[in-house]
Amino acid sequence: MRSATATLRLTREGYEVNAFPGALPALTHLSTSEERTDLMLTDIGMPGTSGFDLLQTVKAVSPDLPVILLSGLYEVDLALTALKNG
Repeated sequence: MRSATATLRLTREGYEVNAFPGALPALTHLSTSEERTDLMLTDIGMPGTSGFDLLQTVKAVSPDLPVILLSGLYEVDLALTALKNG
């Protein structure tokens, strides 16, 4: 639901959005698509992997791609980990 809402909102604002159900499809798209990716928005908590693990992989594949990590939880430890990981 959150993904659909975010996709709709960003599309209405004029952005082209590629939404994926998890980290693996997103990474596959990032490494194989000829489309340019300007920004990645991802949740910290997702099935199968964490946003932090995804961030590390994205930095290895596309080091200049900005990544924004989101979370519905507010925990100081999560914020500090995000800052430490770039």
